[in-house]
Amino acid sequence: MAKAIIIKKFGSIENLEYCNFDPDPLKIDELRIKQNSIGVNFLDIYHRKGNHFKNIKLPGIIGVEGIGVIEDKHASVKEFRVGEKIGYPLNIGAYTTHRNINKNACISMPDALDDITLAGSLMKGLTVSHILYDIIKVKSGDVILWHAIAGGVGLIACQWAKYLGAKIIGTVGSDEKIDLVKKFGCDYVINYNKQLASQKVREITNGDLCDAVVDGVGSFTWLDSLKSVKPYGKCITFGLASGQLPNFSFEQIPSESYITRATVGSIIENRKFLIKNSDKYLNALMNKIITPRIDTIFDLKDVSLAHEILEKRKNIGSIVLKP
Repeated sequence: MAKAIIIKKFGSIENLEYCNFDPDPLKIDELRIKQNSIGVNFLDIYHRKGNHFKNIKLPGIIGVEGIGVIEDKHASVKEFRVGEKIGYPLNIGAYTTHRNINKNACISMPDALDDITLAGSLMKGLTVSHILYDIIKVKSGDVILWHAIAGGVGLIACQWAKYLGAKIIGTVGSDEKIDLVKKFGCDYVINYNKQLASQKVREITNGDLCDAVVDGVGSFTWLDSLKSVKPYGKCITFGLASGQLPNFSFEQIPSESYITRATVGSIIENRKFLIKNSDKYLNALMNKIITPRIDTIFDLKDVSLAHEILEKRKNIGSIVLKP
């Protein structure tokens, strides 16, 4: 019988229960996947707590990305074959050994790339591709401030943006992470618990500030992010690791700058957009432009340990579950 992590109420990690699970019969356009690796994301914590997102029906299965092999498919599905390796980003119900999923949520994955690397970087890689290519449109010489650069998204972004010719200023939450992120190409590292990033940015850039600021931390860093972007630059929020953005007034937006919110959902909703960014991400992996760092691998039944590490931001790189 399949196993799954099921939550019956929102809240703490104690609510993550390892249970027997029987997937429903396949519906039109659905695949049955035997999962090999599951990515862990901050979104999973939001879903577990129910703080910002109430789109989980209880009892329910959280988790939004995985890599696996197609075990079965509905007769209506022509695009995929049984035995094919696929991945999916941003589709709730990932914390399980087997699952049903709509074909349109899935992407073919190269057999040459290992499942752990893919599960630890698929959604993160798509997010970075979207931000760098679609939103910032990075040019050689651009200065980018990326908050929480030691996380799974940040380390991918650091390598990729560096390859595109950008200068990278990264923030971390502890001094222990500084040397490692420099090895991934970060030009300057700021401990945001010791110094306001905007002050150091002004010093590093001789007052010019940044062409783009990318903030996945949220409440703790956002107002300072607004002070770090130059005129005609872009200030981008894509995550809320420290909580929802604080209220801010129109007058706090830097003159002639642009404020936007980046979501991987924008990629998922458009199949052509998804394929385009997936191709960029897979090409970057295959050509060693990015080498995702896997911090820790846990058995699915030990998911509470994964959530504890991620929630306390102790990880350097991605966390992956093995069903």
